[in-house]
Amino acid sequence: MVRLIRMAAGISFLTDYLGGMTMESDLYRQRAHEQREEAAKTTLPNVRARALLAAERWDVMADQSERSTAAAARRDDEKSVRDADRAAAR
Repeated sequence: MVRLIRMAAGISFLTDYLGGMTMESDLYRQRAHEQREEAAKTTLPNVRARALLAAERWDVMADQSERSTAAAARRDDEKSVRDADRAAAR
């Protein structure tokens, strides 16, 4: 099941419930990876610290996105079960 989610800033993300992962979290993980690569390449301590902090923040956002997606999938599943129970009771 794929859904289009509109964020407050007007940014849209396609969310895919298959496997509990989202395209959004994949994007966040990719950004974290890029920041870690930048930290590994630089010789400047302040740039390294900034890149590592940014990577941590991207990982936190990915974790939150995955938790939100899993919760939404659980809610959808629970609703489907309730709807099926109601239909069977009729």
